[in-house]
Amino acid sequence: MLKIREIAQEDNPEIKTIITSIMRDEFQESARAYSIDDVEDACSHYCGKNEVFYVAENDGHIIGTVGIKNDAPHTALLRRLFLKKEYRGKGYGAKLVHEALEFCRKHGYKKVIFRGTDAMRAAFKTCLKNGFKEKDILVLPHVKMFILELSI
Repeated sequence: MLKIREIAQEDNPEIKTIITSIMRDEFQESARAYSIDDVEDACSHYCGKNEVFYVAENDGHIIGTVGIKNDAPHTALLRRLFLKKEYRGKGYGAKLVHEALEFCRKHGYKKVIFRGTDAMRAAFKTCLKNGFKEKDILVLPHVKMFILELSI
């Protein structure tokens, strides 16, 4: 049974393991474009005003994550949309995005931005299905960075 909840301090080690292993195993080139400092202590990093970090649990085990950071006045950044491989394609990513967008609406955000590389196809697909539109493409030395935007 899927349960989405806010992060607790004791979740930090498991979250770090999930995110760093997915980045290492699936997105080696993309990892160069992203700092992972925030996953050392996601609980503290996503505790600012109008910020949140959610975990998805299945049978008591964390299987996925999503975070919301304040990017600019009335603009949120959707970050760390990750699911363990064996849980993909089951609608769990869409549920995480839905929860994050509900948080944004309740906290007065007008726009949500998602940045990801061309290797992050599943995350893009999930965001596009939730109404995000492609805003920009940045060509970096090792990857293409796509910027998606949603007005809410």
